[in-house]
Amino acid sequence: MLSIPDIARWFRPVKTALPLLPKFKQHGLNLMPGMFDKNNRNDVEGQAVPIPDEAYFFDNGDCLFLAEGVLFKLHRWILCRDPDSMFRDMFSVPQGPQVMGLDPISISDTRAEFRALCWVLYALPNEIHLQTTREADVQRLVHVAKMSHKYNLPLFETWALKMILLQCEPPLDHLATCTQDVLGQMMALATLCDHPVLLCLVESAWISRLSTGELRCSDALVAGEKHATRKFQGDVYYQLNKQIHSQLSALSPTSARGFSDFGLTDKQLLCLLSGHILLSNFWCRLREDGLPYSTRCNVLKYMHDTACVPTYANIQWPLNTADVLMGLRSARQAVAAQPAPTPFGIPTCIVGHLDILIHKFTSEVANYFLEPSTTT
Repeated sequence: MLSIPDIARWFRPVKTALPLLPKFKQHGLNLMPGMFDKNNRNDVEGQAVPIPDEAYFFDNGDCLFLAEGVLFKLHRWILCRDPDSMFRDMFSVPQGPQVMGLDPISISDTRAEFRALCWVLYALPNEIHLQTTREADVQRLVHVAKMSHKYNLPLFETWALKMILLQCEPPLDHLATCTQDVLGQMMALATLCDHPVLLCLVESAWISRLSTGELRCSDALVAGEKHATRKFQGDVYYQLNKQIHSQLSALSPTSARGFSDFGLTDKQLLCLLSGHILLSNFWCRLREDGLPYSTRCNVLKYMHDTACVPTYANIQWPLNTADVLMGLRSARQAVAAQPAPTPFGIPTCIVGHLDILIHKFTSEVANYFLEPSTTT
């Protein structure tokens, strides 16, 4: 292990023209010549002196990075293997006089994140193969995808995302057992990399685990708001709406707890209660709105008022209005199971109408709880 004085002697201030510096700073990079200069006392006055990473500090490395007080001495050719690598531009910055050509580049990434990037750059075939099995380090793969996206390494980013999808889908189903923090990281990654398939998997798994009470809806809402996933927020509020009846029945003028068990902010609680009212109103209007005529109905038009409309009016709607979607599906099953009211069978206009309501409600559930979307 090199001593601190040995490391410190490797660096000296350089005067450089940095035309690419603004681009690097957008990615959390800071080229810091002279950070070990004797006139810079930040490394000795109350702050830990940087130490070499145990795995990724190579004696013959020709570039140096600093992340959370840890030094990574790497090889430029490894970092530049991907043709689109941002490191190519970084290393093209003209340098002044240097000692061993190693001025440290300070980065905003955590040690774990940058170490994961180093891992994928230097990984051996057996390590790569393990990522297709249950032995995979999913947390590290998330870091790899995030860092590859940040440093414009599309080949590595694509591979990492494929491995993550493999872990998230059956039979591995990592999302069914991972922590809520990992779900949040997966959502952030899917949003960052604009990966709708991964985002759909994460949202579906999260909602499924909310429905069993395994995870808290309030935490899921925080993640949904952070990443502006409108549909996911609507689905979370819908899960809360299904829980709200037990709270409403326990409320009284002297109730002290109220809705505090939900752990919502005032704004979130307002969204929930407003949505609950709108959904209740929607449920009450189902019969009042009646059954529209459809030209695709298997029943002749003149029989619509005498066969289709009464059949629709006699549907036994579930009493629990908290789960509107379940109610619509139950009504559809009830219609399909009852005796045919006409020689032509069950009126297809009823089944079609309920299918339209189910599809429309599923796609628009967020509109009951959130403000109108500004996107077109």
